[in-house]
Order: sequence, then C-alpha cells, then structure tokens
Amino acid sequence: MTVRFYSSTAPEVTLNAGVSNVATVIIVSSTTGFPINTPYTLALDYGSAVEELVEVTGAAGTSLTVTRAIDGTSAASHGAGAKVRHVSSARDFKDSRDHENASTNVHGLAGGAAVVGTTTVQTLSSKTLTSPVLNTPTVNTPTFSGNASGSLGGSIGSTIDLVGTSTTDPVLTIKGNPTNVTNLTEWQNNAGTVLATLSSSGMLTVPTIFVSGTALMEDINVSGSIIGGAIGVSDYAYKSGDTTRTATTVLADPDLTVQITNSNGAFIIEAYLVISGDPNADINMNFTVPTGSSGNWTPLNYNTAATGNNGPVELVATQWSGSRTFGLHPNGTTQYGILVRGLLKLSGAPTNSVTVNWGAATGGGTGTTLAFGSWLKSTRIA
Repeated sequence: MTVRFYSSTAPEVTLNAGVSNVATVIIVSSTTGFPINTPYTLALDYGSAVEELVEVTGAAGTSLTVTRAIDGTSAASHGAGAKVRHVSSARDFKDSRDHENASTNVHGLAGGAAVVGTTTVQTLSSKTLTSPVLNTPTVNTPTFSGNASGSLGGSIGSTIDLVGTSTTDPVLTIKGNPTNVTNLTEWQNNAGTVLATLSSSGMLTVPTIFVSGTALMEDINVSGSIIGGAIGVSDYAYKSGDTTRTATTVLADPDLTVQITNSNGAFIIEAYLVISGDPNADINMNFTVPTGSSGNWTPLNYNTAATGNNGPVELVATQWSGSRTFGLHPNGTTQYGILVRGLLKLSGAPTNSVTVNWGAATGGGTGTTLAFGSWLKSTRIA
C-alpha cells in the first residue's frame, strides 16, 4: 500500500502557466505549506467542472512533476491562473478499508488471519519462524528436518521423528562443552529414573538393568571396551607389548587398567601376568583400587624362596593395598605366569579405576619383564 503525505497548512495557489491534458510538469505560484515529501495530491481547477486530481511525484521549487487523472478523474487542459489546492480524495479512505478487509493481512479476520498478541493465548498455524528465540517451550509431536543450531530448553512431549536428509550425515548430532558439561545426554523414564548417561568425554554408563528372560548382545561393533553397570558386564585390558623395568619403584602399568562403575558395586577381579627376566630381580606387585573399597586378592606363583619349579607357592589372601613378591626362573628366560583372583567391594561411588602396579623386587641387572599376553579383567557381580 502506497504511503502518501499531507499538510494542514497548504494554502490555495494558482497555475503560473497553462498546461495541456498530457503535460507531466506544472508550475504553481507557490509551494509554501505543501508537504515536504512526495507523493501528495493536488486538485487542478479546484471546484470547477473540469477539476482534475494529480499526484505530485517530484518537486523542484515551484516546478512539480505529476501523474495525471488520479482517482477516477479525467485529464483536461488547464489555463494560467487556474486554482490549485492540496486535497485528499476517495482513495485515502478506501485504501485503509481495503487493507482491513483483505484476507492476506492481520486485519482480515473474516479471511482466517488473526492478530498475534504478545500476551494472548493463541494457536498459530501455517507460520514460518525465522531465527526465533524459544524460552522453555513445550513441543508436542514435532518433526525435525534440515540443520538446526543453538539451544533447545524446556520439555518435548510425545514422539520425535528425526528425519535425515543425507545418506552420509548423522540424523542427530548433539554437542556439548566438556569444560562446562559433565553429561552430554541423559535418558530417563517417566518416573525420572536415569536409564543411561553419555558423558562429554564419550563414556556411556548404563545403571543396573533388571531383565526378565535372556538379554542378548549380538553383532555390536565396539572400538575399545564396553563399560556397563549391568551385573555380568566385564571390562578387559591387556598388554600389547613387553615392558622391562630395573628399578624397584612400583609403578602403574598403563596397559593394565580396567574401569569400575556403580556405587557400592561388587566386582570379581582376575589377572594373568606373564613374567621373565633377571632371576636376582624378581617382581614386586600390587593394585590401585578405588578409595574406600574392601576385599582381597590371591596370587598363584612361586614366591622368592623358590628355586626353578620347586619351593614354596604363593596362595596368600592379600588386601588390595598390600604387595606381593614373586621369584623368577634361574635361567632368566623361562616365562612364568601369575594367576590372580579376588573380590573388590566398593563403598560409595568409584573414585578411580583398577590398575596393576609393579617393579623389580631387587634393582640392577637386566631387570624384570612383564610380557605381551598379560591381561586384567573386572566383572560386576552385585
């Protein structure tokens, strides 16, 4: 809708020179009081039988560029001295009525459109929102397509259909800031019970799940270990190469670490350690376990008083904080295996993982080797 301009102080003026019925420039005696901006409406030969309405589209002093025969009037010739008056006409009143009655604008209530209020509760349909900000919305049965960015807060009711647009792109990507966000995603049931959490570091934690019948996990491709909270789920670690140490300082073995999850859980810890090396060095070992946990471990191997395959055998129950020392074969090349079994009971939330620590029992010489094929395993039983 065209915007026109008006003035309440425009006096009646006259034409300085006559104009034909097709002339598009008129010269008036004065423009004082006329609207500063264009367009605006003038009546030529105001009040006579040949009155004609024109629209002023440009002004240079008293020389006005006009569009002839406006609002149903007829173009005519006008002589010098003809009266010229700034007026309104029927279109000024008709335009607003047409706008209000149009079905394509907010005033057209009869046409199905409605005014969108700032506080009124309303239902909107067939609307496209560009870059909206939604604060704590409730979204019912939405369908998402395309790419979205930003933040979504509030609650989402019913079912969500995530529609992928590519055979290679993921259907849903969830990103979080690991510095500020501990859990990237958390799944809960209607009662608010946490079913699973995915941390910002990529660890998926599944609490205890009660299953009626048999639960099967088949054809699952996993890179690394599956660390779960369900009873019977295990975590494994093994040495991919040999490590030799000559110092007596007992250090953690980075290859032999398993994760422990679930507060107050109970776990079977098993290990098989392949050792060899300087018979004067032997091996000293213990375990790092979560703070406050209880239980003990029992090894099966010859102790340091053994000679070759003869002598005392270690079968001593040892607390997890305690160390044990084992002898090596006199020729230094034969590999021995140490079997370990034990129970670890958590008291509260786990503070760290279970790790094998070891070093030479006696320093110097060629040292002690913990070899490829050694492994560590934890299995939750309660």
